[in-house]
Amino acid sequence: MRLCGSLAVQHILHLVLVGTIFGLQIRQQMELEAALTNLPAIASAVAMACLAIVLVMHGLRAVVTFNGGKEESSALKVTRNFLGGSALVFEFLAQGLRQGLLTDNDLIIAGFILGGLALLRLLDTIQDFENQHERQIVD
Repeated sequence: MRLCGSLAVQHILHLVLVGTIFGLQIRQQMELEAALTNLPAIASAVAMACLAIVLVMHGLRAVVTFNGGKEESSALKVTRNFLGGSALVFEFLAQGLRQGLLTDNDLIIAGFILGGLALLRLLDTIQDFENQHERQIVD
């Protein structure tokens, strides 16, 4: 999926999405947990760490793509997909273990976080599929 005819725009879209999710996770962590002393807080922190790495990866890929760099390697694709999937799983675990703690606005934010992570996985899958499809057409 090439947005506006450029993979760099796609990486910037990923950056915005990951940054928004990361910011919402930090907000939720600050409101609900004072310290990393329970399993939900630790699971959410692991998800945030995965997203931080994905954020850096997409930032670097955007810079490389803007400068006409090489195509993303298979190892980076696997790493990006694994980290995005791990963030989704750990965040589901964290939200599931927060029984009764999420009310009103916190519940809405949790929905946005999980929905955003699911959207991120979908965009990554589409990006990988389209790149593979384009490569087969060229060959």
